[in-house]
Amino acid sequence: MPGFDALYKQTVTLFNRVKADDEAEYFIPTVLAGVHLIIDHSANWNAYGGNQADNTRLNVRYRPSGNNAMIGQLTYCEPKEWKCLESFDGKITFRYGNDTDFDFFVKGVYTPDQNKMVSSIRVNNKTVTLSTGFINDDAYGPFGFYNMLNKEYDHVFAITQVSQLHLIPHFELLAR
Repeated sequence: MPGFDALYKQTVTLFNRVKADDEAEYFIPTVLAGVHLIIDHSANWNAYGGNQADNTRLNVRYRPSGNNAMIGQLTYCEPKEWKCLESFDGKITFRYGNDTDFDFFVKGVYTPDQNKMVSSIRVNNKTVTLSTGFINDDAYGPFGFYNMLNKEYDHVFAITQVSQLHLIPHFELLAR
């Protein structure tokens, strides 16, 4: 959509969560350039005082390709399909869910510490490799990678809702 190029000029790094057979968690970082990121900062006041409530909307364009949605060179997979994949190379998903099972993103480019990554894990009783590597959640201590990012970085957002729109093909992700 050439007319929308002026809107789609931000970059985020998406982290897809993968649970290994041994219940350990890993993350796949993917830089998404050419997205439209809208961040609303606010504070909610209730009987207990102020509370930060950043609301974020991320629009990610895709192009239809047969039965697939292509985001750049990546094929979008629905979350349940994602959990059954034998290879994550060239794939992406947007999962939202409960307090421990969601994907998230950060504003800008995040470069992972290569010393805290692994090249293969066991998923669905198979050894799965990833050319870019998996971030090892356990390498970030008892609170994990997501909590470390929240503590050290601004603009870390957990995905809370996903809509796939077709008229102007894009995904709209709501996050907090």
